[in-house]
Amino acid sequence: AEANVASTPLAMLGALGYQRTGISASQLRGWDHGDRVIAGLDHYDEVQGADVPARDRAVIRGLLGRLATKRERPTLAFGFLYAPHHNYHFPPEFERFLPVLPLSYNHFAPDDQLAEHAEEIRNRYRNAVAFVDAEIAGLLKALRPRIESGELIVFVSGDHGEEFWDHGAVGHGAARFWDARTAVPLLFCGLQLANRRVRLSSHVDIMPTLLDLLGVTETVPTARWSTGHSLLRQSQGPVVVSGVGYPWRGKGLAQVQIEGGARVKRWFERGSDALAPTQVRRSDANDDDMPDSVDTAARDAEASATLRRR
Repeated sequence: AEANVASTPLAMLGALGYQRTGISASQLRGWDHGDRVIAGLDHYDEVQGADVPARDRAVIRGLLGRLATKRERPTLAFGFLYAPHHNYHFPPEFERFLPVLPLSYNHFAPDDQLAEHAEEIRNRYRNAVAFVDAEIAGLLKALRPRIESGELIVFVSGDHGEEFWDHGAVGHGAARFWDARTAVPLLFCGLQLANRRVRLSSHVDIMPTLLDLLGVTETVPTARWSTGHSLLRQSQGPVVVSGVGYPWRGKGLAQVQIEGGARVKRWFERGSDALAPTQVRRSDANDDDMPDSVDTAARDAEASATLRRR
């Protein structure tokens, strides 16, 4: 962003003749360098209005309009839904989990005050997720013929998780690397992807996987523009999770990897050298702290070295 460099994968798709489009139910312009991504699209819309479920449904219609039928030019279409973001939005027919707080509740009240209404807040989230799940199901059903014919690949994910007092707080804003905040679904739908399962992945793996699926012969190796890798191939190493703005605004990040068949998460904090952060914690697949062991120091040192190289 500082060097005003365009998105490499979007530029590669543009060079291949792809029509690159986006539609969002939330304001991405001006948010954390979002304009840099939007600049790599040929066309982008933001749906406005107070009714969030209506905005999300407009995004789904927009995606269908871009993807339901084959076009003269190949298309990359990006859609962003907003309903599961606080204060957790859903239409009346999805008010299934009760009781719920009114939509107007103050999500930024102190966590201990909000905890008095934990069930009502969590139910709002469950209803919102059910609504979005149904919208995505309708989208995939409509696109199924194109997916099954091999003409279309669809990726579905979330931008972050949401903690509901799993570790004493609610929301996702702070850079705390509990799974409740950082683990999200990642679903790939495509003819070449049937019955594949990946144990550990990241958002940054999506574009390398997409380019791999398209059979693109890269003029620039993935390692030159991404910390991700194609999920069609053997994992190239650990997943890095960072707070927004690391290292300029945020000071925390985590590295997750598989060791001896088990998942290990190491928490780091930036010091004076952002490229050599200090490990401050080690936790297991249940987010419980892991004790030191005979080989802990050596594994921690190697994980730190891997993070610095990356």
